[in-house]
Amino acid sequence: MIRSFSTAPDVDEDYHRQANELVNNGNLDGAIYIYKTALINYPNDCIARKNLADLLLRQGDLANAILEYENAIKINPGDSDVRESLRSIHEKNEDVQGRISAYDSARKENHESLKEI
Repeated sequence: MIRSFSTAPDVDEDYHRQANELVNNGNLDGAIYIYKTALINYPNDCIARKNLADLLLRQGDLANAILEYENAIKINPGDSDVRESLRSIHEKNEDVQGRISAYDSARKENHESLKEI
């Protein structure tokens, strides 16, 4: 969910408004560009970083999404939404890694049992 700009003082509200409009019209690339541009001028805008991370995650850019969530936490360590988003990513990643390991083990066991036949 794209957060509002109301809690970010000293930030040009037009960036958030433009990005939200692009997201609502399905133009995630355009919204990402807007947030990246905004962060050049307002590098400490935690909400812009969180929203950028959310959009990157939606597009499957996990590495950059994590980086932006971590940057947002550095700016505002008490932001529970950002911490929850980052925790959720790590949980999903651990689950996927566990499934891959289980699959690899099962495949190896099946391969070994086929050699015995």
